[in-house]
Amino acid sequence: MSLTAFLNGQRVSAMALGRLEWEALRGSKPQIELPDCRCAGFMRISKLGTQHFVHAKGATNCTSAAESDEHDYFKHQIADAISKAGWSPQIEANDPGGCWRADVMAVRAAVRVAFEVQLSTITFAELSRRHERYRSTGIHAIWFYGPSAFGVQCPPESDIPLFPLGKQNYNFWQPSSAQAPDDVRIGDRQLGLTEAVISLLSGHFRLCSVRRQTTVQSIAIFEFAYCWACQRGFHIYSLMECGGSCGNEPSASEDSGNPLSLNKAGAPWIVQRVREFAAKNPQLNLEVSYPEWLYAESSRRRHFTFPCFHCGALIASEIYEQLLFSGECMQDPNYAIRQVARITLNRREALIDSKHWCYSTSRRFCGPAINRTQ
Repeated sequence: MSLTAFLNGQRVSAMALGRLEWEALRGSKPQIELPDCRCAGFMRISKLGTQHFVHAKGATNCTSAAESDEHDYFKHQIADAISKAGWSPQIEANDPGGCWRADVMAVRAAVRVAFEVQLSTITFAELSRRHERYRSTGIHAIWFYGPSAFGVQCPPESDIPLFPLGKQNYNFWQPSSAQAPDDVRIGDRQLGLTEAVISLLSGHFRLCSVRRQTTVQSIAIFEFAYCWACQRGFHIYSLMECGGSCGNEPSASEDSGNPLSLNKAGAPWIVQRVREFAAKNPQLNLEVSYPEWLYAESSRRRHFTFPCFHCGALIASEIYEQLLFSGECMQDPNYAIRQVARITLNRREALIDSKHWCYSTSRRFCGPAINRTQ
């Protein structure tokens, strides 16, 4: 099975032909030879819809290993992604010296990047040897592998760009599934195959030795739906933390982040910041309640909580905490909160030792690239 062949002596790529052109060419009954063994072949469309060439019946002198429909499907998809990235794809490219044979080669000017899809079983040592062959001839190589490639174990950690194929909602491709994988996991990111190839060729990934952790702390102000006693709404607030790493910058302006304990909301400097914000933004009509210790006759205990701004009724802190952490309240489904403003407090950055594939569309990576054998 091959995605390229010699048709009437001229090398042709199956993916370069539209379906109508393919059918017309097949109807003309050209002389077909497969590129590696020069055995006779014919044109076929796989169950996955991939146009390809296969050996004709009786071509028994071929020593090339047969490839699966899935393998050809991947090569077709990778070549298409290479074109979308602005590079030139070469399917089943061969080294003139016989050192390597790439599933798909991406070419731009003098730069060449080989993409290999490893679905059959292989040892990591053998893959490393093949990778070294590319490196020794000045070619970057990127590997995608299926779950059966290394048996039951994952490959050891290395500097080789070696990424697992998967399916949406699954960690790895299940061989028993009728559908081919559609995702690639690179570091802590799960990308579609096309997006992964484009991102790799666009320089959006880099192997870094440290990870940049960014934390933004802010105060989120919420509108609380209603008081059980006077049926009126008012405003409360909570300290929030948004985190990000690599090129993922946290944004304190979005409705995101993790709420911190309500006990922290009573700090005098936090109260002061909220008072100042409310005074400077009269257009928001903020009616902010500030937390205090209140005694509840029903439970005979004190609560540190936000009382009603209007009537001072005690509303249990667990009501607010349920709404902040899960968005709903078990005691009364009518309770609700809606964020109306956010006050940025501070931003912290820290670098931790953690070798990883760093992602950044702006190329603001966590650190310099690791000098790796590539």
